[in-house]
Amino acid sequence: MRLSALIGVFGLAAGATLATAGGVSAAGARGAPIECGAPYLVGRGDTLQKIAERAYGPDASYVTLHEANRALIGRNASQLEIGMTIEVPCLSTSDELIAPEAEAAAAELRETATGAPQPVDPARVMNSSRQIETATSHPASDDALSAPSASTQPLRVVAAGGWAPFLDEKREKGGMIAEILSTALSRVMSPDEFRIDFINDRAAHLDPLLTDLAYDVSLAWIRPDCDRIWRLGVESRRRCRNLVWSAPLLEQVFSYYTRVEEAAPADHRALGGRTLCRPETYSLGMMETVGLVEPYIELKRAATAERCFAMLLEGEVDAVVVATAVADEALTTLKATETITEQPQLATVVTLHAVTSIRNPRKAELIARIDEGLHMMREDGAWFEIVRRHLSAQVRRDGAGG
Repeated sequence: MRLSALIGVFGLAAGATLATAGGVSAAGARGAPIECGAPYLVGRGDTLQKIAERAYGPDASYVTLHEANRALIGRNASQLEIGMTIEVPCLSTSDELIAPEAEAAAAELRETATGAPQPVDPARVMNSSRQIETATSHPASDDALSAPSASTQPLRVVAAGGWAPFLDEKREKGGMIAEILSTALSRVMSPDEFRIDFINDRAAHLDPLLTDLAYDVSLAWIRPDCDRIWRLGVESRRRCRNLVWSAPLLEQVFSYYTRVEEAAPADHRALGGRTLCRPETYSLGMMETVGLVEPYIELKRAATAERCFAMLLEGEVDAVVVATAVADEALTTLKATETITEQPQLATVVTLHAVTSIRNPRKAELIARIDEGLHMMREDGAWFEIVRRHLSAQVRRDGAGG
Protein backbone atom coordinates (compact mmCIF):
# COMPACT_ATOMS: atom_id res chain seq x y z
CA MET A 1 0.00 0.00 0.00
CA ARG A 2 1.62 3.22 -1.17
CA LEU A 3 0.94 6.70 0.20
CA SER A 4 0.72 7.86 -3.42
CA ALA A 5 -2.57 6.01 -3.58
CA LEU A 6 -4.15 8.87 -1.60
CA ILE A 7 -2.57 11.53 -2.95
CA GLY A 8 -24.53 24.45 -10.37
CA VAL A 9 -28.15 28.49 -15.77
CA PHE A 10 -31.26 29.46 -17.22
CA GLY A 11 -33.79 32.06 -16.01
CA LEU A 12 -35.63 35.29 -16.69
CA ALA A 13 -34.15 37.67 -19.25
CA ALA A 14 -32.67 40.92 -18.04
CA GLY A 15 -35.49 43.20 -16.97
CA ALA A 16 -33.83 46.56 -16.49
CA THR A 17 -31.31 48.80 -18.16
CA LEU A 18 -28.27 49.45 -16.01
CA ALA A 19 -25.88 52.36 -16.28
CA THR A 20 -22.54 51.52 -17.82
CA ALA A 21 -19.12 52.93 -17.28
CA GLY A 22 -15.74 52.52 -18.86
CA GLY A 23 -17.06 50.80 -21.96
CA VAL A 24 -18.63 47.96 -19.99
CA SER A 25 -21.73 46.46 -21.61
CA ALA A 26 -24.75 46.05 -19.36
CA ALA A 27 -28.04 44.20 -19.18
CA GLY A 28 -30.57 45.91 -21.45
CA ALA A 29 -33.80 45.05 -23.23
CA ARG A 30 -34.87 41.44 -23.16
CA GLY A 31 -32.78 39.52 -25.68
CA ALA A 32 -30.69 42.51 -26.81
CA PRO A 33 -27.49 41.33 -28.52
CA ILE A 34 -24.23 41.54 -26.59
CA GLU A 35 -21.00 42.41 -28.35
CA CYS A 36 -18.23 39.93 -27.77
CA GLY A 37 -14.74 41.04 -26.90
CA ALA A 38 -15.86 43.50 -24.21
CA PRO A 39 -16.62 43.27 -20.49
CA TYR A 40 -20.28 42.78 -19.50
CA LEU A 41 -21.99 43.98 -16.32
CA VAL A 42 -24.32 41.30 -14.95
CA GLY A 43 -27.86 42.52 -14.22
CA ARG A 44 -30.95 41.08 -12.57
CA GLY A 45 -32.26 38.07 -14.45
CA ASP A 46 -29.01 37.34 -16.25
CA THR A 47 -27.63 33.83 -16.43
CA LEU A 48 -24.53 32.57 -18.17
CA GLN A 49 -26.69 30.68 -20.66
CA LYS A 50 -28.79 33.76 -21.51
CA ILE A 51 -25.68 35.90 -21.88
CA ALA A 52 -24.12 33.26 -24.14
CA GLU A 53 -27.22 33.12 -26.34
CA ARG A 54 -27.26 36.94 -26.68
CA ALA A 55 -23.55 37.04 -27.49
CA TYR A 56 -23.14 33.97 -29.68
CA GLY A 57 -26.61 33.02 -30.92
CA PRO A 58 -29.58 30.86 -29.87
CA ASP A 59 -27.68 27.59 -30.14
CA ALA A 60 -24.75 28.68 -27.99
CA SER A 61 -23.62 27.02 -24.79
CA TYR A 62 -22.59 28.80 -21.60
CA VAL A 63 -19.41 26.70 -21.39
CA THR A 64 -17.09 29.20 -23.10
CA LEU A 65 -18.29 32.04 -20.83
CA HIS A 66 -17.81 29.92 -17.75
CA GLU A 67 -14.31 28.89 -18.73
CA ALA A 68 -13.34 32.53 -19.43
CA ASN A 69 -14.63 33.71 -16.05
CA ARG A 70 -13.89 30.75 -13.80
CA ALA A 71 -11.57 32.76 -11.55
CA LEU A 72 -14.41 35.20 -10.80
CA ILE A 73 -17.44 32.90 -10.77
CA GLY A 74 -15.87 29.74 -9.43
CA ARG A 75 -16.45 26.16 -10.48
CA ASN A 76 -20.25 26.41 -10.04
CA ALA A 77 -21.63 28.26 -13.06
CA SER A 78 -24.79 29.22 -11.14
CA GLN A 79 -22.81 31.43 -8.76
CA LEU A 80 -23.38 34.51 -10.96
CA GLU A 81 -23.97 37.70 -8.98
CA ILE A 82 -25.64 40.96 -9.95
CA GLY A 83 -22.92 43.58 -10.37
CA MET A 84 -20.21 41.19 -11.53
CA THR A 85 -18.24 42.30 -14.58
CA ILE A 86 -17.49 39.30 -16.76
CA GLU A 87 -15.51 38.87 -19.96
CA VAL A 88 -17.41 37.88 -23.12
CA PRO A 89 -14.67 36.52 -25.40
CA CYS A 90 -15.17 36.16 -29.11
CA LEU A 91 -15.28 32.54 -30.20
CA SER A 92 -12.09 31.10 -31.57
CA THR A 93 -11.96 28.34 -34.14
CA SER A 94 -11.44 25.74 -31.44
CA ASP A 95 -14.46 27.05 -29.50
CA GLU A 96 -16.59 26.77 -32.64
CA LEU A 97 -15.43 23.20 -33.14
CA ILE A 98 -16.27 22.27 -29.57
CA ALA A 99 -19.59 24.12 -29.49
CA PRO A 100 -21.78 21.34 -30.98
CA GLU A 101 -20.52 18.81 -28.43
CA ALA A 102 -20.82 21.33 -25.62
CA GLU A 103 -24.35 22.24 -26.67
CA ALA A 104 -25.37 18.60 -26.80
CA ALA A 105 -24.26 18.26 -23.22
CA ALA A 106 -25.87 21.55 -22.19
CA ALA A 107 -29.15 20.47 -23.80
CA GLU A 108 -29.34 17.63 -21.32
CA LEU A 109 -29.25 20.19 -18.52
CA ARG A 110 -31.94 22.60 -19.75
CA GLU A 111 -34.84 20.73 -18.17
CA THR A 112 -33.40 21.14 -14.70
CA ALA A 113 -31.26 24.31 -14.86
CA THR A 114 -33.74 27.11 -14.02
CA GLY A 115 -32.02 29.62 -11.77
CA ALA A 116 -31.22 33.29 -12.26
CA PRO A 117 -28.56 35.21 -10.35
CA GLN A 118 -29.46 36.57 -6.97
CA PRO A 119 -28.35 39.73 -5.16
CA VAL A 120 -25.15 39.22 -3.23
CA ASP A 121 -25.88 37.66 0.14
CA PRO A 122 -23.04 38.35 2.60
CA ALA A 123 -23.89 35.24 4.61
CA ARG A 124 -23.64 33.06 1.51
CA VAL A 125 -20.34 34.63 0.54
CA MET A 126 -18.99 34.02 4.04
CA ASN A 127 -19.96 30.36 3.86
CA SER A 128 -19.11 29.83 0.20
CA SER A 129 -16.19 27.53 0.95
CA ARG A 130 -18.66 25.06 2.44
CA GLN A 131 -21.17 25.15 -0.38
CA ILE A 132 -21.45 22.18 -2.66
CA GLU A 133 -20.23 22.72 -6.21
CA THR A 134 -22.10 21.21 -9.17
CA ALA A 135 -20.71 21.94 -12.57
CA THR A 136 -24.11 21.27 -14.16
CA SER A 137 -25.08 24.74 -12.97
CA HIS A 138 -28.15 23.86 -10.96
CA PRO A 139 -29.51 26.95 -9.19
CA ALA A 140 -29.46 27.47 -5.48
CA SER A 141 -32.57 25.87 -4.02
CA ASP A 142 -34.99 26.94 -1.31
CA ASP A 143 -35.56 23.30 -0.40
CA ALA A 144 -33.37 23.55 2.67
CA LEU A 145 -35.56 26.38 3.98
CA SER A 146 -38.87 24.61 3.46
CA ALA A 147 -37.85 21.04 4.27
CA PRO A 148 -37.64 19.60 7.77
CA SER A 149 -34.38 20.24 9.53
CA ALA A 150 -31.80 17.52 9.17
CA SER A 151 -31.88 17.29 12.94
CA THR A 152 -35.49 16.00 12.87
CA GLN A 153 -34.58 12.70 11.23
CA PRO A 154 -31.39 10.68 10.98
CA LEU A 155 -29.00 11.21 8.13
CA ARG A 156 -28.91 7.84 6.39
CA VAL A 157 -25.65 6.88 4.71
CA VAL A 158 -25.12 3.82 2.52
CA ALA A 159 -21.70 2.42 1.66
CA ALA A 160 -20.45 -0.59 -0.26
CA GLY A 161 -17.80 -2.75 1.35
CA GLY A 162 -15.12 -5.03 0.02
CA TRP A 163 -12.79 -2.13 -0.71
CA ALA A 164 -10.20 -2.32 2.01
CA PRO A 165 -8.82 -0.28 3.59
CA PHE A 166 -11.22 2.43 2.38
CA LEU A 167 -14.68 0.89 2.82
CA ASP A 168 -15.08 -2.50 4.41
CA GLU A 169 -17.53 -3.46 7.14
CA LYS A 170 -14.98 -5.92 8.47
CA ARG A 171 -12.43 -3.17 9.13
CA GLU A 172 -12.21 -0.80 12.07
CA LYS A 173 -15.13 1.68 11.90
CA GLY A 174 -16.02 0.48 8.42
CA GLY A 175 -12.73 1.50 6.86
CA MET A 176 -10.91 4.76 6.28
CA ILE A 177 -13.58 6.65 4.29
CA ALA A 178 -16.43 5.53 6.55
CA GLU A 179 -14.48 6.73 9.58
CA ILE A 180 -13.65 10.04 7.90
CA LEU A 181 -17.34 10.67 7.23
CA SER A 182 -18.57 9.50 10.62
CA THR A 183 -15.97 11.66 12.35
CA ALA A 184 -16.94 14.67 10.22
CA LEU A 185 -20.61 14.17 11.07
CA SER A 186 -19.80 13.71 14.75
CA ARG A 187 -18.34 17.23 14.74
CA VAL A 188 -21.65 18.80 13.68
CA MET A 189 -24.34 16.46 15.05
CA SER A 190 -24.83 13.85 17.72
CA PRO A 191 -24.14 10.17 16.96
CA ASP A 192 -27.83 9.30 17.06
CA GLU A 193 -28.52 11.75 14.22
CA PHE A 194 -26.81 9.63 11.58
CA ARG A 195 -26.05 6.04 10.69
CA ILE A 196 -23.93 4.27 8.09
CA ASP A 197 -25.18 1.03 6.57
CA PHE A 198 -23.30 -1.28 4.23
CA ILE A 199 -25.17 -2.53 1.17
CA ASN A 200 -22.72 -4.12 -1.21
CA ASP A 201 -24.92 -3.82 -4.30
CA ARG A 202 -23.12 -0.63 -5.28
CA ALA A 203 -25.07 -0.34 -8.54
CA ALA A 204 -28.27 0.22 -6.52
CA HIS A 205 -26.91 3.09 -4.45
CA LEU A 206 -27.58 5.98 -6.83
CA ASP A 207 -30.80 4.52 -8.18
CA PRO A 208 -33.04 3.53 -6.49
CA LEU A 209 -31.63 4.03 -2.97
CA LEU A 210 -30.79 7.74 -3.32
CA THR A 211 -33.39 8.71 -5.91
CA ASP A 212 -36.18 7.07 -3.90
CA LEU A 213 -34.81 8.67 -0.69
CA ALA A 214 -34.31 5.35 1.05
CA TYR A 215 -30.89 6.82 1.88
CA ASP A 216 -29.61 10.38 1.96
CA VAL A 217 -25.94 9.90 1.16
CA SER A 218 -23.80 7.30 -0.59
CA LEU A 219 -20.08 6.59 -0.19
CA ALA A 220 -17.85 7.09 -2.07
CA TRP A 221 -17.88 8.31 -5.65
CA ILE A 222 -15.37 9.82 -8.05
CA ARG A 223 -16.51 13.23 -9.25
CA PRO A 224 -16.28 13.39 -13.06
CA ASP A 225 -14.88 16.51 -14.68
CA CYS A 226 -18.34 18.11 -14.82
CA ASP A 227 -16.79 21.44 -15.81
CA ARG A 228 -16.03 19.84 -19.19
CA ILE A 229 -19.25 17.87 -19.40
CA TRP A 230 -19.20 17.75 -23.21
CA ARG A 231 -16.30 15.32 -22.95
CA LEU A 232 -18.21 12.90 -20.72
CA GLY A 233 -20.30 9.85 -21.49
CA VAL A 234 -23.98 9.40 -20.70
CA GLU A 235 -23.51 7.92 -17.23
CA SER A 236 -20.97 10.51 -16.15
CA ARG A 237 -23.24 13.31 -17.40
CA ARG A 238 -26.11 11.79 -15.46
CA ARG A 239 -24.03 11.85 -12.32
CA CYS A 240 -23.07 15.49 -12.91
CA ARG A 241 -26.72 16.39 -13.41
CA ASN A 242 -28.38 14.33 -10.69
CA LEU A 243 -25.93 14.28 -7.79
CA VAL A 244 -24.81 16.87 -5.26
CA TRP A 245 -21.23 16.38 -4.17
CA SER A 246 -19.54 16.92 -0.85
CA ALA A 247 -16.10 18.38 -0.48
CA PRO A 248 -13.44 15.75 -1.21
CA LEU A 249 -13.14 12.98 1.34
CA LEU A 250 -9.95 11.59 -0.15
CA GLU A 251 -7.69 11.84 -3.16
CA GLN A 252 -6.57 8.80 -5.09
CA VAL A 253 -4.14 8.13 -7.89
CA PHE A 254 -5.61 6.23 -10.82
CA SER A 255 -3.28 4.64 -13.28
CA TYR A 256 -3.01 2.29 -16.23
CA TYR A 257 -1.47 -1.18 -16.12
CA THR A 258 -0.11 -3.31 -18.94
CA ARG A 259 1.90 -6.50 -19.34
CA VAL A 260 5.62 -5.95 -18.84
CA GLU A 261 6.51 -7.14 -22.34
CA GLU A 262 4.32 -4.49 -23.98
CA ALA A 263 5.86 -1.19 -25.13
CA ALA A 264 5.13 1.65 -22.74
CA PRO A 265 2.49 4.04 -24.15
CA ALA A 266 3.86 7.58 -24.38
CA ASP A 267 0.45 9.14 -23.77
CA HIS A 268 -3.24 8.26 -23.61
CA ARG A 269 -3.58 8.48 -27.41
CA ALA A 270 -1.21 5.56 -27.72
CA LEU A 271 -3.97 3.37 -26.26
CA GLY A 272 -6.20 3.98 -29.27
CA GLY A 273 -7.46 0.73 -30.75
CA ARG A 274 -6.63 -1.19 -27.57
CA THR A 275 -8.97 -3.07 -25.23
CA LEU A 276 -9.17 -1.62 -21.72
CA CYS A 277 -10.78 -3.08 -18.61
CA ARG A 278 -12.45 -1.11 -15.82
CA PRO A 279 -14.46 -2.73 -13.00
CA GLU A 280 -18.26 -2.56 -13.23
CA THR A 281 -20.08 0.47 -11.71
CA TYR A 282 -16.78 2.35 -11.39
CA SER A 283 -16.64 5.82 -12.96
CA LEU A 284 -15.30 6.19 -16.49
CA GLY A 285 -14.85 9.94 -16.10
CA MET A 286 -11.06 9.94 -15.95
CA MET A 287 -10.94 7.96 -19.20
CA GLU A 288 -13.59 10.07 -20.96
CA THR A 289 -11.77 13.31 -20.14
CA VAL A 290 -8.70 12.14 -22.06
CA GLY A 291 -10.70 10.73 -24.99
CA LEU A 292 -10.48 7.04 -24.12
CA VAL A 293 -14.05 6.21 -25.16
CA GLU A 294 -15.60 3.78 -27.59
CA PRO A 295 -15.08 3.35 -30.49
CA TYR A 296 -11.59 4.86 -30.05
CA ILE A 297 -10.92 2.06 -27.59
CA GLU A 298 -12.82 -1.12 -26.73
CA LEU A 299 -14.06 -1.20 -23.15
CA LYS A 300 -14.64 -4.34 -21.13
CA ARG A 301 -16.13 -4.35 -17.63
CA ALA A 302 -15.41 -6.98 -15.00
CA ALA A 303 -16.94 -7.62 -11.61
CA THR A 304 -13.72 -6.79 -9.77
CA ALA A 305 -10.31 -5.24 -10.34
CA GLU A 306 -8.77 -8.64 -9.70
CA ARG A 307 -10.80 -10.09 -12.57
CA CYS A 308 -9.65 -7.23 -14.85
CA PHE A 309 -6.05 -8.10 -14.06
CA ALA A 310 -6.71 -11.79 -14.67
CA MET A 311 -8.07 -10.84 -18.10
CA LEU A 312 -4.90 -8.85 -18.71
CA LEU A 313 -2.76 -11.84 -17.83
CA GLU A 314 -4.85 -14.02 -20.14
CA GLY A 315 -4.48 -11.58 -23.05
CA GLU A 316 -8.19 -10.70 -23.17
CA VAL A 317 -7.46 -7.00 -22.59
CA ASP A 318 -4.47 -4.76 -23.21
CA ALA A 319 -4.67 -2.52 -20.14
CA VAL A 320 -6.44 -2.13 -16.80
CA VAL A 321 -7.51 1.22 -15.33
CA VAL A 322 -7.84 1.28 -11.53
CA ALA A 323 -6.65 3.09 -8.43
CA THR A 324 -3.07 2.29 -7.58
CA ALA A 325 -4.09 1.13 -4.11
CA VAL A 326 -6.56 -1.34 -5.61
CA ALA A 327 -3.96 -2.50 -8.12
CA ASP A 328 -1.35 -3.14 -5.43
CA GLU A 329 -3.67 -5.50 -3.57
CA ALA A 330 -4.97 -7.28 -6.67
CA LEU A 331 -1.52 -7.84 -8.15
CA THR A 332 -0.24 -9.21 -4.86
CA THR A 333 -3.16 -11.62 -4.66
CA LEU A 334 -2.55 -12.79 -8.22
CA LYS A 335 1.22 -12.95 -7.68
CA ALA A 336 1.54 -10.78 -10.78
CA THR A 337 3.74 -7.96 -9.54
CA GLU A 338 6.53 -9.10 -11.88
CA THR A 339 4.38 -9.65 -14.97
CA ILE A 340 2.14 -6.57 -14.88
CA THR A 341 3.51 -3.05 -14.64
CA GLU A 342 2.10 0.40 -13.98
CA GLN A 343 2.36 3.15 -16.61
CA PRO A 344 2.77 6.14 -14.25
CA GLN A 345 3.07 8.64 -17.11
CA LEU A 346 -0.67 8.07 -17.69
CA ALA A 347 -1.69 8.39 -14.03
CA THR A 348 -4.16 11.00 -12.79
CA VAL A 349 -5.37 12.18 -9.38
CA VAL A 350 -9.11 11.99 -8.69
CA THR A 351 -11.23 12.95 -5.69
CA LEU A 352 -13.69 10.75 -3.82
CA HIS A 353 -16.87 12.31 -2.42
CA ALA A 354 -20.05 11.67 -0.50
CA VAL A 355 -23.06 12.27 -2.75
CA THR A 356 -26.77 12.91 -2.34
CA SER A 357 -29.57 13.05 -4.89
CA ILE A 358 -30.64 16.41 -6.27
CA ARG A 359 -34.18 15.20 -5.46
CA ASN A 360 -33.43 15.12 -1.75
CA PRO A 361 -35.26 18.08 -0.11
CA ARG A 362 -32.52 18.25 2.54
CA LYS A 363 -29.60 18.15 0.12
CA ALA A 364 -28.21 21.63 0.85
CA GLU A 365 -28.30 21.18 4.62
CA LEU A 366 -26.88 17.67 4.56
CA ILE A 367 -23.96 18.52 2.31
CA ALA A 368 -23.24 21.73 4.24
CA ARG A 369 -22.97 19.69 7.44
CA ILE A 370 -20.67 17.13 5.89
CA ASP A 371 -18.45 19.86 4.45
CA GLU A 372 -18.32 21.71 7.77
CA GLY A 373 -17.22 18.60 9.59
CA LEU A 374 -14.57 17.81 6.99
CA HIS A 375 -13.21 21.34 7.25
CA MET A 376 -12.92 21.00 11.02
CA MET A 377 -11.13 17.66 10.69
CA ARG A 378 -8.53 19.02 8.31
CA GLU A 379 -7.97 22.02 10.55
CA ASP A 380 -7.32 19.99 13.71
CA GLY A 381 -5.45 17.08 12.11
CA ALA A 382 -8.05 14.37 12.68
CA TRP A 383 -8.31 13.64 8.96
CA PHE A 384 -4.58 12.98 8.68
CA GLU A 385 -4.57 10.79 11.79
CA ILE A 386 -7.33 8.57 10.40
CA VAL A 387 -5.60 8.19 7.04
CA ARG A 388 -2.26 7.32 8.64
CA ARG A 389 -3.80 4.80 11.02
CA HIS A 390 -5.69 2.91 8.34
CA LEU A 391 -2.71 2.89 5.99
CA SER A 392 -0.45 1.60 8.74
CA ALA A 393 -2.93 -1.16 9.53
CA GLN A 394 -3.05 -2.13 5.86
CA VAL A 395 0.72 -2.26 5.63
CA ARG A 396 0.83 -4.55 8.66
CA ARG A 397 -1.80 -6.81 7.10
CA ASP A 398 0.12 -6.94 3.82
CA GLY A 399 3.31 -7.77 5.68
CA ALA A 400 1.57 -10.57 7.51
CA GLY A 401 0.21 -12.03 4.30
CA GLY A 402 -3.31 -10.59 4.62
